[in-house]
Amino acid sequence: IRSHFDRDLAGLRMAAERTIELNPLGTAAPYMGTLLATAGDWDRGIGLIRRAIELHPHHYSALYHCLCIDHFRRGEYDDALAQMKRSTLSNFVGTPILIAAAAGQLRNVTEARAAFDALKRTHPTYVDPDKARSYIAKWTWDDVIVDQLGEGSLNAKALVDEPTT
Repeated sequence: IRSHFDRDLAGLRMAAERTIELNPLGTAAPYMGTLLATAGDWDRGIGLIRRAIELHPHHYSALYHCLCIDHFRRGEYDDALAQMKRSTLSNFVGTPILIAAAAGQLRNVTEARAAFDALKRTHPTYVDPDKARSYIAKWTWDDVIVDQLGEGSLNAKALVDEPTT
């Protein structure tokens, strides 16, 4: 994990492959997939995540976060939002942040408002789009994706802050 936060792709790949080799069906494999994908190795990472979802019907719901980001990077905002709606981690900070970002790109006021209401209740610091962007940037290495997510968050905030007539 340290390799991920140090932005050491070679070290991350080595650690991930060793982890997967030791227990390919364990819960660590899709987690390594998440780290690999958000580090830029999308094909390998998303493959591990999709395999875990297929093999384990009661998989960890955070896997949808990475699938959301994968759709986001492709500009598939409807699919990104759909993945986040599958997550059962409503109190996890990443869930409303990613829902808000997708809703902002889609100009979906209802979803944006619900996401910001959730953030206000559970993680008020992240109502600030700059703070949300900073959170996303810790996990996602690609600045273009971080910018897309940040733009979505700003759009969502603007939708929520618009006066209703």
